[in-house]
Amino acid sequence: MAHVTLSIPDSVYEDMKRYPEVRWSEIVRQTIVSYLEEMKDASSSSEVRRLLSEDTLERLRKISSTKMANYHRKSVKEEWKRTKSLTQIS
Repeated sequence: MAHVTLSIPDSVYEDMKRYPEVRWSEIVRQTIVSYLEEMKDASSSSEVRRLLSEDTLERLRKISSTKMANYHRKSVKEEWKRTKSLTQIS
């Protein structure tokens, strides 16, 4: 089995030490497996396009490449924030 090293804030580590009975590596492993399953289940863009109405597809075609690139950058940034929040323990 492969080993992975990750960094967490010191305050989180201190909180984790308060629960020595918890197998933290198992929680991280399960979270990664679950996330990968979600990724595998995600629909491809061609599958999504097949589900859209012709009217919606036409409106999407009219969006400029600059505007589309801005939407893409914003969605990547938001997804990064979402993913990062999943790795933080509340």
